[in-house]
Amino acid sequence: MKSGKQLWHDEIESHVKNMIKRKPDYIKLYADSFSDKSVRTQEIYVKIAIEFVRYLRSDFNMDVWNEKFLKDIKLVHCTSYLKTYDDMSDNTRAQIAYAIKNFCEFLYDNEYVEKNPAQRLKAPKDRKTHEVTYLTKDEVKTMEERIRLGWTKQVKDSRNLFNRPVSPRNHHMILRDTTMFHLAIMTGLRVSEICNLDLSDIDLEEKTAKFIEKGGFERVIPLPDPVCEDLKKWIDDRSLFISRFRKDDGHRTSALFLNNHGMRITPREFGQLVKNWSMDIDKHITPHKLRSTYATNLYAQTKDIYLTAKMMNHKNIKNTMRYAVVTDEQEENAADIAGHMYD
Repeated sequence: MKSGKQLWHDEIESHVKNMIKRKPDYIKLYADSFSDKSVRTQEIYVKIAIEFVRYLRSDFNMDVWNEKFLKDIKLVHCTSYLKTYDDMSDNTRAQIAYAIKNFCEFLYDNEYVEKNPAQRLKAPKDRKTHEVTYLTKDEVKTMEERIRLGWTKQVKDSRNLFNRPVSPRNHHMILRDTTMFHLAIMTGLRVSEICNLDLSDIDLEEKTAKFIEKGGFERVIPLPDPVCEDLKKWIDDRSLFISRFRKDDGHRTSALFLNNHGMRITPREFGQLVKNWSMDIDKHITPHKLRSTYATNLYAQTKDIYLTAKMMNHKNIKNTMRYAVVTDEQEENAADIAGHMYD
């Protein structure tokens, strides 16, 4: 039986192969040039290269199937494409810039172009800090209530949902959804990390979870007691739930979290669930906002930016600083403290 890491690796490789089908040969060769990088990096950079080429065709009428057009790519084309991401975060825009530079470097190294057109392309400078969206304690309770009632569909203001009995099928989903929700807001795991968890990755005796983090590295984290309680309930119930499906598929039976068909739940499906759970909240809540909730509230409780960075597994503490929300009350307290610092 394949491990969660191998399944994750195979899934991304399959996605890359599908992306480059019916694409020009230079794109296929570019995809093959990532032997020394992670498959996740390959997936992201190849996707951006394909979108860049598509942009050159649609906005500059370049004949992208004839590789001779590559010699016509200029720095202005690269900067123009980067500007289409002006409404995105600084990190996203920087990643786009690095990917375009990497693609153009590949073209130069393989003599498609005489000069690297993106050699002077610069990653965008930091702009003003974006406001972080996260859930308050009351909003967490609101989402927990919707999950508890078995609201798995995007239905809002339907009074009959409060009075309907919870069916056995919904009972399975409620346990699963509660566990995934608490795992996200109490550990800060990314959606892909949660979806890729296997049963064997959970150690309830040691209260730990083993997962494949961004970049393909294995990591073990401690689990809070409430999450362990949720996991125990779901794992006990999961055996009853999966008994409704065939048991000869290792991909099904190894996954910790299953969809309604008994298959490993996908990040897209998790995202739709989060959207349904947050229907009563006037914020755009995504799985990543659950991670933001963890980081923001952990910092608020500990006031330790280094601990928060460690738990978020941030290599650069500047990424963690975005979650260090300062309230008006804290500013007033700071003023009071400053007034007595030299007494």
